[in-house]
This record gives sequence, structure tokens and C-alpha cells, in this order.
Amino acid sequence: MLLFAANNFLGKKIIEFAEENEIELFLIDLKKEKSNELEKKYGDHYMIYESLQADDLEKLMNNFAKENIKFDYVIFNYYFKKLRAKKEEFSAVDWDQLLEEWILNNFLIFKNIYPFLDKEKKSKVIYFNSARGYIGDNCIVEGGDIIEAGLAGGLTGMMTSIARETIPEGVSVNSIALANDYREKWKKIRWVLTLWMSGIAEYSCAETIKIS
Repeated sequence: MLLFAANNFLGKKIIEFAEENEIELFLIDLKKEKSNELEKKYGDHYMIYESLQADDLEKLMNNFAKENIKFDYVIFNYYFKKLRAKKEEFSAVDWDQLLEEWILNNFLIFKNIYPFLDKEKKSKVIYFNSARGYIGDNCIVEGGDIIEAGLAGGLTGMMTSIARETIPEGVSVNSIALANDYREKWKKIRWVLTLWMSGIAEYSCAETIKIS
């Protein structure tokens, strides 16, 4: 399993889940989110990058190619703490950065990681998203209204379009949409994570399950 954004609440829960199920882990964090504890525990399987722009992605892919690594699960987590501030504390620059990090970077990462998915094992790709735009309230940003809905919709549209192209090749893509109380809903999140990883996603590709 390849997990992006390991050092946060969801990342650590997913790591526990993977360890319980004896799934080999490769973890990625941005340098500013680095965990010394994870680095000590996972060694070379814990990778730190300044950003996930073109140069860093090229280094990452070169490492995977050199080791001939193939992934059966890829999980796109996000540093949701960035979304927990009140809307009025976000400037236009902040929202622009979120757009780049949450949607554009996810697209670039998927594009580059695709050759390393284990299509023979029918790889599963799972995105975490905001439920805003699905349920109309409980957005992660307090009062985030149409801005967060736009970000969530952008990720949903990208995920849906990609999934329709990849499912014939044996790669399913689905997502889990979270409300602002997601920290209290780990049991539900775990259940959906298990569902998407089970193989049922071959028959329900490009679907989002909302946790609210």
C-alpha cells in the first residue's frame, strides 16, 4: 500500500489498519509534515519530499522503478487540518494553494504513479474528499460554503473521469467524503475503506461514499 499524507489523524489510523491486516506500507509526507517517529519505524519506506511537483515526483518514480515496486493499494489522504480554520481566516491565496494541493497535485501524482499500479492484482485507488457539495452542510472549513464545495466537486469530477478510463485495465478508483466530525467517525471510515479494498470496487468504480 502506498499512502500519501501519513502524518495526520487519518494517516495514522490507516497505518494501524494496514498493520493489523499485514499490508506492506510505503508512506509519503511533505517535509513540513515530517514525522521522526514514522521515519525511525519505516526507514526507507517513509519518503519525505519538499513538494510533490514535477521534480520531486520524478525522483519518487525513479525510486519505485529502481526497486521494481508495484502497488495493489494507493490511498490519497490529505492534511485536513489545513481545512479546519474558519473561512474568514483564508485569503484568496490560501484557497488558490488548496486548489493546487488538493486537485492539481492529486492529478499529477496519479498520472505518475499509474505505471506502478499492479493491474494483475486489480489495484485499488482511494481518495479522501470533503462531503461538502454532497450533503450541503458539515463542511470541514467552518462556513466554507461554495468554495469548499467547488474544491470537493473538482476532485470528484477528476476521480470519476479517471476511474472510467482505468477500470478496463483493472484499476478501480473510488472515494470517501468526510464531514467536519470525521475524527469521530473512524469506525465508519474503516468499514468503507475495507469495502473499497475488498474487490467490490470492480463493480462500483467511480463511486463516493459519504461519511456524515
